[in-house]
Formats: sequence, structure tokens, C-alpha cells
Amino acid sequence: MEVNYVPGEVLCISQTAYIDCALERFGMSDARVGSPLMQNEMMPSIEQARIKINDLSILFRKLIGALQYLVACTRSDLANAVRTLARYSSLYTKEYYMCAKRVLRHRRATRIYGLVYRRQDPVVPLRVDAHCDAEHANCPDTSRSITGYLVRLNGCMFMYKSKQQGKVTTSGVVESQGSGESHELRSFSVGTELLRLVL
Repeated sequence: MEVNYVPGEVLCISQTAYIDCALERFGMSDARVGSPLMQNEMMPSIEQARIKINDLSILFRKLIGALQYLVACTRSDLANAVRTLARYSSLYTKEYYMCAKRVLRHRRATRIYGLVYRRQDPVVPLRVDAHCDAEHANCPDTSRSITGYLVRLNGCMFMYKSKQQGKVTTSGVVESQGSGESHELRSFSVGTELLRLVL
């Protein structure tokens, strides 16, 4: 991880070297830059591809782990794609592996991107705002809701989470959001204090 820090002014975090190593590790150093757009063909259902499931020669889990590390550190823009792919870690096929490689291949073009936190004016206090949302009964298999939150500092995101809730909510979006908000508030207080110390 590369960190550039000018005290009281700017903090930049990126993972250019890590992305280069991941591309080499999965044999994609010379791959052409991929489009972030979805593929045209439909993904096969697990039932249709039952004979090809969990081929040990496919490094699907390792690739998902590498992508999750990127998401956790500097590339929150990948969170939804990686979360969706990670759902198939116990039942994956070559088609899912190709989708995961597509996500990594697109990083070639954006590998120098990262997070930049800038203090715009030393006189003006830091502005922190948080947002929370939920999609009720989003999962067709379990009817569980997906809850997410993000916290921004002067308009730049520094903390987020998106996950499927551990229980089925019965009261709709209000209960789904309430479940996410309690976790958001705990993370919010810790994260804001940490950033106030840094900036």
C-alpha cells in the first residue's frame, strides 16, 4: 500500500504495486484492459454447471480474496461486484472465475487511483456526514435484506459497509434500515475520531 501524507493538508492512499502483483499472480500482466460493463451472456445457473463446480485448478477463491483486500483498503468502487462474486465461493465454476478476472482486468486502467483526503481550509472544521440504506428482502434465496452505509469526510468516503443481514426482517425497509444504523453509529464514532487525529 502506498501512503502519501502531508500533515494537516492531504492524505493519499493507493495500491498500484498490489494490483500489478495480483495481475501477474493470475497471469494477466499482458491482458488487455477490460471494460467495466457487464457481459452480454447470462451466467449459467449452478444446477446447469454441477459437473464443473469447484475445479481445484481454478483459483477463484484466491482471486476473490485478492479483490476483497483491494475493496477493504482503497477500492470501495468494487464492493458490490466483489460481494456478488464472493457469494459463489463454495459453488463456483469457470464462468464465475472469468467474471472475477474481468473485474481485476479493469483495474489495470485504474491501478493508480486511490483515496484522497484533503483539508480544504484549515480554519473550517472537518465536515463528516453519514448515509445508511437497505433493500428489503433483496436475496431471492433467503429473503434477507442487504444493508449498507457510508461515511464521508469533506465529501470523500472513508468508511463503508454493505452486507446481507443475518436475519429475515418482517417489517419492511424500516426494520432493515434500523438494523444497519446501529452498526453504522458504532463505526462512525471510531472512524471520525481516527480521522480527526490524522488530519
